[in-house]
Amino acid sequence: MSLKSKSTTFAFGKNWLSFAKKAVTKEKIDSGRVHFRNLCAAINFQNKSFLDIGYGQGLALFYAAELGANVSGIDPDIQNIAAVKELKKYFDTNLSVEPINDSILNERFVKSSEDPGFDVVYSWGVLHHTGNLNSAIHNSIRLTKKDGFLVLAIYNRHWSSQIWKVIKWLYVVSPPTFKEFLILFFYLPLKIATWVFVGKSHGNSMRGMDFYHDLRDRIGGYPYEYLTKKELLDLIPSDFKLIHYIPPAVPTGNHQLVFKRD
Repeated sequence: MSLKSKSTTFAFGKNWLSFAKKAVTKEKIDSGRVHFRNLCAAINFQNKSFLDIGYGQGLALFYAAELGANVSGIDPDIQNIAAVKELKKYFDTNLSVEPINDSILNERFVKSSEDPGFDVVYSWGVLHHTGNLNSAIHNSIRLTKKDGFLVLAIYNRHWSSQIWKVIKWLYVVSPPTFKEFLILFFYLPLKIATWVFVGKSHGNSMRGMDFYHDLRDRIGGYPYEYLTKKELLDLIPSDFKLIHYIPPAVPTGNHQLVFKRD
């Protein structure tokens, strides 16, 4: 998700809307709910303000609302609002979520929201796609209340990361036919790699995804940045204590971190 020109930015919203219309199932939603609750087990959501930065299809919005949070979310791709509406039919109709078309890189939004801020700031697999990862992390920190929680998932730096950056750039600047060729070319190798590293089919993803839409995101997700765990922790102020960490399941996967602000 980025404010860069469409010619050099992956269509995240289009992919999520396709997922919401064609691939979502109750089983995927249940699986994603288990992952969300395990990752955020230390957080009491009841009557707490929750911000999802880059809500995508909106699963985290609904999961937090189920736990009693006052939920809002921002995403710069307006198609994701339609994706959230598609998913709403799988949840209690009384749940209230507020998807907003905005960006964590928008200084006007950040300044207007940092006082009082949010009890829980959540961004899973998004900030590394903004085109300015350091600023996105810094702004997320600004929005986290004292005694609040910051939940992040950021791509790991690996020797192959730069290669993937080129592949992703190539995807977004290529015509549709070549995009489909890239997906077909990588389908089997990444399916096998997932079995090797994760130990189960990504079609039953713990985050509620299906393999095809996740594959399209993995190949085309540009802009694309990455950090080692140390590089990431060096960006976090000392008043944020790391209380939960899940290492990447695959070499170029996500660091998953939960911080408590003292």
